[in-house]
Amino acid sequence: FEFEKSLPSERDQNFLLRRTENSTEGEERIVLKVHNSSDSPDFVQLQNLALERAVAGGASCQRLLRTLDTGDAVVPLAPEDSKPASQCRALSFLPGRMLAEAAAEVSASREARDQLF
Repeated sequence: FEFEKSLPSERDQNFLLRRTENSTEGEERIVLKVHNSSDSPDFVQLQNLALERAVAGGASCQRLLRTLDTGDAVVPLAPEDSKPASQCRALSFLPGRMLAEAAAEVSASREARDQLF
C-alpha cells in the first residue's frame, strides 16, 4: 500500500492508502484509522460490532478489514516513549465527497446554504 493522503477527522488520525501492485480489481483503496489513545478497547470494539451488523443487514457502509494472519480487526500501535498505545484498524474506502469538504463549501457559499433549507 502507498500513502495517498490524510483524511479529516475530529479525534483520530485517518489515512487513505492505495494498493497498486498485485491488485486483481484495479486500484484498491483503504482507510487506515489510528484511534485516539484515550479510546478504550471496548469503545473501538463496539464500533466494529456496529459496522459488521450494518454490513450484514445490507447497509452501504465501510467494511471492517481483518489481518490475514490472525483475523484481528484491531492492532495496537505502541509508541516508543511511555505514551499509551493507540488502536489501529483498516476499513474499506467509500468514494465520495468528504463531509468536512462539503461543509466548508456550504459555509462559504450562500447559494449552497440556501439549497439546504
